[in-house]
Amino acid sequence: TVTIGPGKKYRFVLTDFGKELDSVTVRLDTLKPVTPVAEDVGAKIVAFAAARVNQKGVGDGECTRLIEQALAEAGARRSKSVLWSKENGLKPGDIMLFKNAVFESRTGAKWNLGRPDHQAIVEKASGLKVTLLHQNVDGDPAMEKSRVRRLEQDLAWIKSGGFIFYRPVPK
Repeated sequence: TVTIGPGKKYRFVLTDFGKELDSVTVRLDTLKPVTPVAEDVGAKIVAFAAARVNQKGVGDGECTRLIEQALAEAGARRSKSVLWSKENGLKPGDIMLFKNAVFESRTGAKWNLGRPDHQAIVEKASGLKVTLLHQNVDGDPAMEKSRVRRLEQDLAWIKSGGFIFYRPVPK
């Protein structure tokens, strides 16, 4: 454990079996707190979509256009790996992809997300309960009917079809 004090200089040395490869000297007062990049990207994606709730859909109104534009505005891109595990959990800004997903509530209400495909942005998540931001849930023609909407969804209610998530990364 190293105790760091303000105004002091610290030298960090990279070695390989005792041989110095590189070093850097840092003064504490020049260091700035760093926010994790993934959280910055997720926050920007959510901010873009949330600012458009109840407004006309983005681009041609297709669900994908909201995702593409939010990623572009956040300086992000799709990651190459899909994630879904309890260990890393869902975070704001994650993208959800539905494939012929049919949900049924405890009261028997049924609805589809993705016929055949649909995409949405995770605004909030707590376990299997998510709040999504998406567009083009009104059917064709998307350009005329689409608007950005917020949906609270319990993923445990899925009856058929499926879904996956991925976490966008900085470009």
